[in-house]
Amino acid sequence: MPAADGSRRSVPVPAVSQLYPPVNGISLRRAVEITGPFITLGDLFHGLPGKNEAVVARAPYPGEQSVLNARWLEQAVRAHGIEWRPNSSLAQVVVTRPGETVPLSVIEEALKAPLVALGAPERMTIELTSSRTPLSVAPGAEFRIRVSGETYDPQTRRFSAVLEVPAGAPDARRVQVSGRFSDTRDIPVLARRLGRGHVIRIEDIDFVSMKVETLPSGVITDVSDLLGKEPRNVVREGEPVRRSELLRPEVVRRNAVVTMELSMPGLNVTAKGRALESGADGDVIRVMNLASRQVVNATVVDPSRVIVAPPSSAAAAPARSPDADRASDPAVDPSRVDSGP
Repeated sequence: MPAADGSRRSVPVPAVSQLYPPVNGISLRRAVEITGPFITLGDLFHGLPGKNEAVVARAPYPGEQSVLNARWLEQAVRAHGIEWRPNSSLAQVVVTRPGETVPLSVIEEALKAPLVALGAPERMTIELTSSRTPLSVAPGAEFRIRVSGETYDPQTRRFSAVLEVPAGAPDARRVQVSGRFSDTRDIPVLARRLGRGHVIRIEDIDFVSMKVETLPSGVITDVSDLLGKEPRNVVREGEPVRRSELLRPEVVRRNAVVTMELSMPGLNVTAKGRALESGADGDVIRVMNLASRQVVNATVVDPSRVIVAPPSSAAAAPARSPDADRASDPAVDPSRVDSGP
């Protein structure tokens, strides 16, 4: 049969157990499910002599129900010239309207554009703090939301607005909401668990959106600060990475045999040496000349080569502070350390 809003719906004839005993041939339904925005006499009664399509009330909001008591029902049917009395003062009809709850993510997305227009940041996380009223639409309907009356305080980062769902519908629900927002940022994280000895590459990196205000101190926020680094220990996937958890990858390993190069005007000298400590590219480490047993400072160039500074600059070169895990060899006699080549 056609509904009051122009759509068509099917109202099945209920079983006897769902009806109160008839009065004057008219039976009252105990419960009914409404799909449209209005309740008609035909929704409430079985066996009416016509006027089934007469609208008597608005239907509940989607996802809710209402109870029509005996007094209200008697007045509603008599207003349309039909003689009927309930056979009990306890008679009632439970009217239910099915609904689908609007996801919180859809509500937050609808709020973002109006708040950004008021000056809120484009990247933010919204937290609703006031409304406990769920917003629902008819099953299968679009989640159309209209936002109005929005306010925004940049100091407290709080906002308020009125939501209309479904937007433009004759039975739309309007709900006042308020909340607060936080700035968010995409933070680089490891896509899988990595440990010592693995140089981080672009394929090892993923991103997660996080509130800026909740980021721990020292967390890396620029992907370039992850690339080419090595975990100091095991770093778990999906979690922010602190700078203290990373190392520059070792190029020269401790005790490795390397070529020592010394260049001066008119003089190029090479010698074999042993690295007394590990070092990354560009680190200054101590290297012992295997022939003279002298220990000098040298700059790491590649896994097999270091550059020894000329005597005048080597003496002035600041001592490197290696990481705790790249300690010097305690077997070297400090009295034999020389700043010359």
